[in-house]
Amino acid sequence: MVVYSKIEDMSSEVIVLSERLLLSVKKGEETTAIQFALQDLDAVQLLDALITDREKKPFWINVYNAYIQLIIKQQPELHQRGKAFYTEKVIPI
Repeated sequence: MVVYSKIEDMSSEVIVLSERLLLSVKKGEETTAIQFALQDLDAVQLLDALITDREKKPFWINVYNAYIQLIIKQQPELHQRGKAFYTEKVIPI
């Protein structure tokens, strides 16, 4: 039972990080610390933390929406490339 609790806690933590990133982007707040925290997660940690679709979907939707806004704000010329913008791997997670 303890293992399940730890996994559940990790799931909540990464989802909360993704929520904080998106909210900070929307508010125009600094996001560097949150971005580094997310980038420091390795694939095994994410696989362990995000087991169900109910956990995966909000995490990845938040991360995607936040990073797209960050990229467009920081490098608007990339967005002008049309379809290529959405096919390149630009999210560092």
